[in-house]
Amino acid sequence: MTCKIALKKVLYSCSMMVGKDTTMKAPATLSCFSLTTVLALTLTAPANCQAQVTNGLTAYYPLAKDGTDASGHGLDMTYSNVTFAYNAPWNTNPAALFNGTNSVCVGQPLISTLTNWSWSAWLYPIQPPEFSVIYAEGLTGGSVFEINLQDGILHIGTANGSWIDNSAPITLNQWGHVVFTMVNAGFRSGNLAMFLNGSLVKIFGAQQVSPQPSMSALGNGWRNSSLTFTNAPYDGGINNLRFYNRALSAIEVQQLYAFEAAPRILTQPQGQVGYWGMNASFQVRAGSPLPVTYQWAKDSFPIPWATNSTFTLTNLNFSDAGNYSVSISNAVAGVTSVDASLIVNPAGVTLGLYPGLTIQGVVGRTYGIEFTTSVSNSNQWTTLTTMTLTNPVELFTDTNADASLPSNPQRFYRVVPIP
Repeated sequence: MTCKIALKKVLYSCSMMVGKDTTMKAPATLSCFSLTTVLALTLTAPANCQAQVTNGLTAYYPLAKDGTDASGHGLDMTYSNVTFAYNAPWNTNPAALFNGTNSVCVGQPLISTLTNWSWSAWLYPIQPPEFSVIYAEGLTGGSVFEINLQDGILHIGTANGSWIDNSAPITLNQWGHVVFTMVNAGFRSGNLAMFLNGSLVKIFGAQQVSPQPSMSALGNGWRNSSLTFTNAPYDGGINNLRFYNRALSAIEVQQLYAFEAAPRILTQPQGQVGYWGMNASFQVRAGSPLPVTYQWAKDSFPIPWATNSTFTLTNLNFSDAGNYSVSISNAVAGVTSVDASLIVNPAGVTLGLYPGLTIQGVVGRTYGIEFTTSVSNSNQWTTLTTMTLTNPVELFTDTNADASLPSNPQRFYRVVPIP
């Protein structure tokens, strides 16, 4: 299987081997070429291209509906006052919304006790205060390790003063992919690297955290012995939170960014039957942290004006019948939906059995037609309609009673004179 990743405005050396996944039968190879400001990486890998970003994964929280650990290791987080939303306030990306007041997810410490680790998440800050904690690991009395946001700048460090300042700015009201990697944290040669949207921002010297934390908090931090999460609340969205017990390489960070930034179709367009002269609509629901574009096609040929998530055909003609699909793209990748078939019929035709009454009388006389479902009560007759004869013999059909349907009860009819 070949995975193609397109990254804009990034240039890297291509003389390296990609990954060291022990499940690979042969080393992956990397070939690169540059077109202006676009780098295209073709990764020849095993059938599961995601293997490059799951090696060493200790916990994974999609945060689309709860705090479940999707890595299979059972390290679920408990959460309080967190809303899991699809399109509020962001667009097309399921995530956890922290309210900037008292939202928090609590779990086990997963990285600060390790010598080598990686932390990865998508962040959508809305209106951060002067100081807010995105993720912290700590114990009674306070946090010993934090990733925080101060005046729109990401910081990482420890509570003993070993803070890394002016690390990287992150834009408000849009998604950003943040990765921290640590190598040899227990030694003087330890290096902490920060990546933003797949690109390396900075490399710092770092040391191992001490003392050892006993818990973690996502979306808030603590500053007192009661472990109350009220002093540094985060206001915004978080999703696809990942922890690794090793430091990801720069290429792996790029691949993880491309994998998670790629649009995904959450609800496919559905086939349908339309009728001549009427309308037909197709809808698609996509998930992506980046802005997406839509392009609908009929029988694989693009429809220039159909560029929204909803596509409507008005005044259907028989030539509109065919297979419709939509391609969804962002700055990183694209995906195409399954075909949705449209069948156009002249009209909707159904076969039913309807009671018919033949009325014979004097032209110009008016009659009432009544029905009941039981003749045992003479007071339960209901008027269906009145009819003035224009011919000596006329036929009335009760189209409200389809006798072919078992759900319809039997009906009795009578004709009464209207003076």
